[in-house]
Parts: sequence; structure tokens; C-alpha cells
Amino acid sequence: MPNRRRMLKGMGKIAKKEVFMAARKKQENVEEKQQKEQTLEESFAELDAVMEELEQGDISLEASFALYQRGMQLVKQCNASIDRVEKQLIALEEEGIG
Repeated sequence: MPNRRRMLKGMGKIAKKEVFMAARKKQENVEEKQQKEQTLEESFAELDAVMEELEQGDISLEASFALYQRGMQLVKQCNASIDRVEKQLIALEEEGIG
């Protein structure tokens, strides 16, 4: 009997983890859609606002962490945008030379 209880308890954890992962995936999809709609300039402006809020220091640890996460997402988004433009410029240069 004890093994069965552990198995059922473990299945509960797995189910909870699946629910958590599904919710996280949904949130990532929403954030990805927002990122696609945001221009590079808008991303930099939002990043500036996030940094200003973090520098104030009068917010909770949870809020600070959420802002930090958003800031890191914005940095990744900005880097990806810059990389795409850089690749396009390289392709244009190669076409011009060839």
C-alpha cells in the first residue's frame, strides 16, 4: 500500500507540473506575440522604463524580479532585432559585390 500512495502522490506532482508548464507556455506565447508587434525603438523605450523603475528601489522583491525578467526579455528581443538587421545588411552587401 505505501508504494501505491507514493505513486499517486507522484502523479499529482506530475499533473501539477503539466498544468504549470501549460500556463507558462501560454504566457510565453502572449509575450512572443507582444514582442513581434513591438518595434526596436519601442522595446528600447520600455527597457529604459524598466530600468528606471528598478533603480528607484522602493518596490518589492517580487516586483523587482518581474521587472528584471521583463528587462531580460527586452534585451533578448532587441538583440534579435539587431541581429536580423545585421544579417540583412550583410546579404545586401554580398549581392552588391557579387
